[in-house]
Amino acid sequence: MASSVIDLWGPEISTVTERSPLSILKEQAALLGEKTKGVVVAEVRTHSSEGEICHEFRVVAPALDYSFVLFSLSGGGAELYPLKVLSNSTEKLKPLGDRRSLRDEAALLSFLKAALSSEKAKRVVSALIAQSS
Repeated sequence: MASSVIDLWGPEISTVTERSPLSILKEQAALLGEKTKGVVVAEVRTHSSEGEICHEFRVVAPALDYSFVLFSLSGGGAELYPLKVLSNSTEKLKPLGDRRSLRDEAALLSFLKAALSSEKAKRVVSALIAQSS
């Protein structure tokens, strides 16, 4: 007599309805390379540490073999949000208050808009383009 396995997981278990923070970061990283025609690119380095997933957003000048960390985020491995802003070189040293915790995708997008369009990010990208020519 053959035994059958009963699926108790339900059909929704493999359905993804949200974009992950990593996919959003990678989308933004790809856009920098397109804007600079590959002279300066961005990459996201991801690793796990103490039960959390950490993402470093780096601006990279391949011709110089140089990279600069714009910001780092971390979050619980089993949950997409909240994320913590671990470091942010696009802001002056000051308390980040509520911005240190990004509770959902909207908060992440707001943080990214501020960080990626900041004067610091513009200066870093411009300097790396100039040095790569």
